[in-house]
Amino acid sequence: MNLTPPKAVIFDWDNTLVDTWPLIMKCMNNTLEHFGFEPWPLEDIKIKIHKSLREWFPELFGDRWEEARDIYYDSYLVKYADHQLMPLPGAIETLELCKSNNLPMMIVSNKRSPTLRLELDKLGLAHYFISVVGAADAEKDKPNPAPVLLAMKPCGIPLGQHVWFIGDTISDIECAHNTNSLPILYGDNKIDKSRFNHIQVANHQELMDLFNSQLNQ
Repeated sequence: MNLTPPKAVIFDWDNTLVDTWPLIMKCMNNTLEHFGFEPWPLEDIKIKIHKSLREWFPELFGDRWEEARDIYYDSYLVKYADHQLMPLPGAIETLELCKSNNLPMMIVSNKRSPTLRLELDKLGLAHYFISVVGAADAEKDKPNPAPVLLAMKPCGIPLGQHVWFIGDTISDIECAHNTNSLPILYGDNKIDKSRFNHIQVANHQELMDLFNSQLNQ
């Protein structure tokens, strides 16, 4: 893909800026076991979990999906509340790089908004972002364009390839395509480029190198 220097940046949250896979796995398997399902290995969870709960829990739990949702969030906020969330290595340096170059930053996540904002405040990272959009804040969630359109409102910059969209799942890459943003896949997930073309970085050092290659032109 042809790189365009960024004028604004959209970040996903989970496993793009903060390491939450261990916590997500505990909560998901606690929910599955409550309903008599076998627990999932982390590899399966990484593949299956990319939509918001309100979209894919009904597919898995049927008409008991709201009960499952409550069990999941109870696990997340109560049972495993002592789990220490940590920014991914280099994530804060990436945010500082964007800030020093006056790039407006936004978060668009499929995590429920109150939980998302709680985690941002807990880690002291909320001040980096001009908007934070979580699941159910917009009419629909990623990969629908609605949450991106909502997040971009305070930005004053039109969508286009100069808006870099960085996330770790197919929902992020598909959402970037749906909004004509530049799709950047973070991490080791595998997505067929013939389906959704994208740039991929393995870690935040590679992401910062990508930023610097364009910001220093």
